[in-house]
Amino acid sequence: MLDTKNKILLTDSRFLSNASDTIFVAIKGDRHDGHEFIEDLINKGVNTFIVDKSWYNKHPELHKTATF
Repeated sequence: MLDTKNKILLTDSRFLSNASDTIFVAIKGDRHDGHEFIEDLINKGVNTFIVDKSWYNKHPELHKTATF
């Protein structure tokens, strides 16, 4: 089970302030798809994500890099 105590849920990568305490929720919207920002966020230190199952299945190379 994921420990969410003292974590920040983030849906807009522009507002990242503390990567180690962030859970990024990738939402596919009308103009942007949050999944497009995941690799950049991994490079910035975010390691926990909530993603669409189909996206997860298409990116096995990232499974060892972060928690999905």
